[in-house]
This record gives sequence, structure tokens and C-alpha cells, in this order.
Amino acid sequence: MRLKTPGKRVNRVGLSVLATFCLVVMVLYLVWANQPLVLEPNDHPLPEPNGFVVAMDAASRLTPSPTGSPITNRSFTDPKVLRDKLEADKENLANMRKSLGMEWGIPVVQDSTQKFPYLPAFREAARKFAAESRLALAEGRPGDAMQRALDAVELGGRMGKRSPLIHHLAGLSASAIGTDQADRVAPALSAAQARSAGARLDRIVAAFPTPADTFREERWVTLSTLLRIYRNELDLRAASAEQGGARRSNPPWFFYPKPWTYQTIGRWFRAHLAEAEKPYRERRPIPLPGDLLTRNLVPSLDRFLLAAEKNRATLRILRTELALQEYRGQHGAYPATLALLVPRYLPGAPEDPYGSGPLLYRTGHGGYRLYSVGPNRKDDGGASLSGDYTRPNAEGDLVAGQLGYRKKNARAQ
Repeated sequence: MRLKTPGKRVNRVGLSVLATFCLVVMVLYLVWANQPLVLEPNDHPLPEPNGFVVAMDAASRLTPSPTGSPITNRSFTDPKVLRDKLEADKENLANMRKSLGMEWGIPVVQDSTQKFPYLPAFREAARKFAAESRLALAEGRPGDAMQRALDAVELGGRMGKRSPLIHHLAGLSASAIGTDQADRVAPALSAAQARSAGARLDRIVAAFPTPADTFREERWVTLSTLLRIYRNELDLRAASAEQGGARRSNPPWFFYPKPWTYQTIGRWFRAHLAEAEKPYRERRPIPLPGDLLTRNLVPSLDRFLLAAEKNRATLRILRTELALQEYRGQHGAYPATLALLVPRYLPGAPEDPYGSGPLLYRTGHGGYRLYSVGPNRKDDGGASLSGDYTRPNAEGDLVAGQLGYRKKNARAQ
């Protein structure tokens, strides 16, 4: 007769306990992994009438301008050719301007796979506003020329308002087109024209979206995209094939640690929000999250921050140029220091967004040199920026009169 030993009984009990423990852990994990993920509402009430709808309709009717045409060539100033090229879009551009006087409401973007065919059309409108400005300047109408250039800057601000990253990036491009042209017009303005342009630019800058505003919208869109992926509402196979990859089956999301990725993305965006609200000199880079899914979902925000900072700095320089022009029109010469502009022409000393003090300024030979130290935070003596401004070590300064900087071999704006 075979007797059961206590050791075997203990082993079986131990295995049963271990199996029960593993089962409980698995059940708890699955409960945690499939818990409801909450996304706060993001409803934007759309105004009626909606300036965005008016602008989108007008922009969609604009005649496309190929690269190198008189419209896209920022140095082309033949008034007859410009007038002929702009004539066909006269009504559409008037409607675009009309939309800038209305409240805009861009529909909420539900996920990052959406397409935005109107963004290139808005960029085309900015080019044509700049071309209208060149025409007005060539015809001896500097006041009108400045207002048309500011149309492009204001359009850029409207494009990025309460919308995700891609809209703000397109808006920065439109703003750069307008700022470049306004920078060329500023020396031709009278005191009254400079004062009027400065007041309008103050309103545009006050309404311009901040990086923090954009990060909040981009965070919502990214988390909404992630939820739609988890629910299999987005076909990852089609998206992969569209980007040139292999068509792969959607993973078994039931077993995936969904709350972990969801919370990781939320924390990553909150960290960027905190950095975006700091002065440029105090910001620190935020590393990408570790898991592959999150890395594929989150955009590159550090380079966007640098692009947004450049826009902020160039608008600050442009506003100071207008104040200097107004001062010169009333006093016959430029001021010896920027402090003389305060408070009549500017409410305070124009701070350099990149530096730790005001913009750098000096006079000589009847003119002046006004500049920001640029992304590298070093005074390069007013030498124009020669590196990629979306890199923090870019050499050179942002200089008044040369705000239309572009990287070498870049295509015409």
C-alpha cells in the first residue's frame, strides 16, 4: 500500500495557492487594463456667423500660385504684373479680410488622422496679402501696404486659435509671410501710419494663441486618438499602409496596459505645458516617453516651441520698429535709447523673448540697429541669423529689416 507523504500534499497545496494567486493577479490586471478611460469634454461653441467658414470658402476659391511666380517671389515689385495677377482674386481676398473682422470657430479635431485641405489655401491667402502689400508699396501707398501685410499676420493668429499643433504651425508660416513684408514696409511709414499699424499689431499679438494653448488642444486630440485606437475605431492597418508600411492587424487591446499609456501621454503633455509657460531661458527639454506606441502618437513639441518663440520675437521687433518710426516722424530722428519710447510710444521697454533684458538697439548714420539675441541667447553683434532657428544653438541674431530670414536653399515663401 502506497502512503501519501506530507511533502507531496504541501506541494499540491502550494501549486493550488500559486495558481489561485496568478489567476487573481490576472483578473485584477485585466480589470485595471480595461477600466473606462475618461476624456474631458472639449466642446467649442461655434459662432454664428462664423468667420472661419467665410475664410475657408474664400480661400478655397483662390487661384494657386506656383513656386517662383510673382505672387510667391517676395522681391517682385512690378505693379502692373502684380495688379494683373491679383485681379482675379480681388473679391476672394476682400472676403478673407472680412472674415478677420468676425469671430472664428474652428470645429473640434477628433483625432490625428483628420486631413485639413484648407490650411494650404490659407497659406495661399497669406502670400496674396503680402503681394497686395508689395503692390501698395510700389504704388506709393505705404499705409495700405502695412495693413495688407498685417492681414497675413492676423490670419496666422486666427489659424492657430483653439486648434491643434498642425494649425498653429500653418499659422506661424502665414504670420512669418506677413511679418517679413511688414518689416520691409515699416521704414516708409509716416508717424500717423506707424501709430495706426502699431495699435492693430497690439490687438493681433494679444489674441495670438500661445504654445500652452496649442499644447492643451494637442493633448486632447492625442488622447482622443488613443481612445479611438483602443476601441478599434481607427484602422491601424490602413494608416500603416498609407505611410508605406506593411498592413498589420490591430493588436489585442484587451490585454494591453491601456491606462499606463494613456496616463503617460497625459503626464508628458502636462510637463510640456509647464515648460511652455516659463521664459525661454528657463525651459528644459522633455524626453520622449519610453514605449513605442506613445512615441508614435506624440508630436515633436520642442522644435515647435522654438518656431513659436521666433514668431513672438519677430512680432516684438516689428512692434518696436513701428514705435521708432512714429518717434522719428514726430521728432525728425530716431531716439538715442529705447527708453525714450516709454510710455508714449510703447507701454514698457520691449523685452527680448530670448534674452534677459530689452531688445538690443543702437543708432548711427541716421539709422539704427535693432535685434534680438536669437535662439542661442548670445549677442552676435547684430549678424543676421544663419542657422536653423528651430535649433537652440542657431548662430546669429533676429535683426530688424531682415526678419524674412529663411534657411539656405529653402523654397520661396
